[in-house]
Amino acid sequence: MILLSDPRSRNNKRYYRIRFNQTDGLKNWQVGSVWWQRRPDIPRVPLPDFPIPLYHETIVAAKARQSLGSASSCVYCGATRFNAHRVDLSEEHVISEAFGAALVLDKASCESCNAATSGIESKIVAGMLDPSRKHLDIRGKNPTIRKNRFKLMAHDAGSDYELLIPSELHPTVLFLPLLLPPGKMWRNDPLPFEGMEGFWAMNVNAHPGTLSKAEFRSFSTPVIDTVTFCQFLAKIAHGFAVSKLGDTFIPYHREFIRRKFAKDETDQRRYHLIGGSITDEEPTSNLHELALSSGTIDDVTHYLVRIRLFAKLGAPVYLVLVGQRLFG
Repeated sequence: MILLSDPRSRNNKRYYRIRFNQTDGLKNWQVGSVWWQRRPDIPRVPLPDFPIPLYHETIVAAKARQSLGSASSCVYCGATRFNAHRVDLSEEHVISEAFGAALVLDKASCESCNAATSGIESKIVAGMLDPSRKHLDIRGKNPTIRKNRFKLMAHDAGSDYELLIPSELHPTVLFLPLLLPPGKMWRNDPLPFEGMEGFWAMNVNAHPGTLSKAEFRSFSTPVIDTVTFCQFLAKIAHGFAVSKLGDTFIPYHREFIRRKFAKDETDQRRYHLIGGSITDEEPTSNLHELALSSGTIDDVTHYLVRIRLFAKLGAPVYLVLVGQRLFG
């Protein structure tokens, strides 16, 4: 397995994918097993203490729908109407139904902010979950996933090319980035740094026997856009924090979540407040897990949201410094 910076990244390290070669040991990587790969050169430093969570939310079963209450104003811009013609704000999916279950905050998004956050979700679902949803039976609003052919980036003779492959033959791998803890928790300066430290991957449907008969010699996972992924994590964390804390904190991510980035643009400070755990945690019985804690950094009380999507698969934990207490 090789972690590649996708050509679209140029020099900004925004896009990543994993390439698999037929001869690099993939034949020994069984369907259903996971792979962690972290950079060995990263110093492990003590982090500020964020003790027992103030709030904890778990989604145990697929197709569940859990309410976080009502916000009564847009959690991203403060608007109190959906638009000029409609009063009631739309519900905000802190966790989208496309991830197998929904965590919902009612009356929480205006029209323009809803469009921005829906765009983030659709990019993540198309890039990260498609076609894993088919094989893992992760269903959204529809009871079945009708799509049965998926794109695959193959590589041969020094060039990449795209194939369309039936789902039962598609070598599906679920790829999630491993991130360093938010820089504010362990670095003494706010300067940009590279927060991507490796990857977590699950062999969903890459059967060695099928691959040995394939026409291509290597293939790649769907590309992960780390800017959109960080917006996605910030969106989950912000919505969850608002549902629990209301307006008693100063949020950090509202502008970042709503911002529309050009494809060749980046945000070099995204890893200052958004990151991940350096611990490889065991699977739990839950589908998804969220927790909110408070802790002190530089004598200021900050709030940290811990996000673990697909906890039952053993997926990584993400950490988002979501804001600071309103009065210190």
